[in-house]
Amino acid sequence: MKVILSCLLLILTACSTPIPTTYIEPFLLDGELSGTTVAGAGWVLNDGVIEPNPTEDMTYLTSRGVYDNFILTLEFYPVGNVNSGVFIRCQTGQEVNPTNCYEINIWDDHPNQDYRTGSIVTRALPLEKVSTVGQWNTGEVIADPYEISVRINGVVTAVYENNDLASGFLALQRANAETVRFRNVRLEPLN
Repeated sequence: MKVILSCLLLILTACSTPIPTTYIEPFLLDGELSGTTVAGAGWVLNDGVIEPNPTEDMTYLTSRGVYDNFILTLEFYPVGNVNSGVFIRCQTGQEVNPTNCYEINIWDDHPNQDYRTGSIVTRALPLEKVSTVGQWNTGEVIADPYEISVRINGVVTAVYENNDLASGFLALQRANAETVRFRNVRLEPLN
């Protein structure tokens, strides 16, 4: 009986032990904001939250590194009718746009709903409409050699089956007077 209880205890302990993961914080270095500001008034880090400085100008924060295949997870909080997005596989860190990057949009009220939150702008229409304004949301982007898939709050919102951009920089965007906040931006490389 002692042997059976010991085995059960060992199994339960093993099941409750978290599996370690290795991730990169692509916009932080040693707990400090890291990356390049492209246009606008820059970005700040306050209590683990990354956000653009107040301005009406478009601004991007690009990563310090180039990435190819990964799982990117993050939390984002759009305030008002913000035009924002997360760009992946940007071909240059100084020119960020939907033609030389994949843009996962954050803009619930986009005038063209084909480009609303969760879409991959000009490449993959939103499969589901998810409302995100005024709350913290979770995002997940899986970029592998064969496709890019996007989940917002656990809902698959876009799948793009092409690999015309195999690697590149990441970028966070804010493009109008409203603001957006990001936290827990983590990238786990896929091998």
